[in-house]
Amino acid sequence: MKTAILTAALMILMTAANARTLFDTINSVPSAEQIFKVCIVQPGANIINFRVANPAAEKVVLKIYNDEMVKIFQRTIKKNKELSIKCDMSNCGSGTYTCVVERNKKEELRKLITLN
Repeated sequence: MKTAILTAALMILMTAANARTLFDTINSVPSAEQIFKVCIVQPGANIINFRVANPAAEKVVLKIYNDEMVKIFQRTIKKNKELSIKCDMSNCGSGTYTCVVERNKKEELRKLITLN
């Protein structure tokens, strides 16, 4: 009797899991490869690197401000592929810089970078 109940419960569970999988494929959710990703890194003493993945042809603006919040760099991209932009900051001097990434006029990431 217990085996029959366990078997029936497993059959119901498998049917529900299969139906859930079917609904997931119909209502397509963006995969991890399609999700917009951005990061700002400092690989060297005077380098700031912006990395953008999957902008999906949306307007992405990369900006750098100095410590007085004066914009010293801006680049707008509209590409559908991964992009890496290196900014050589050796002529800007030491200090704290604010890096901002906007997508469709909405701020996605803000990071402070200190150059020595």
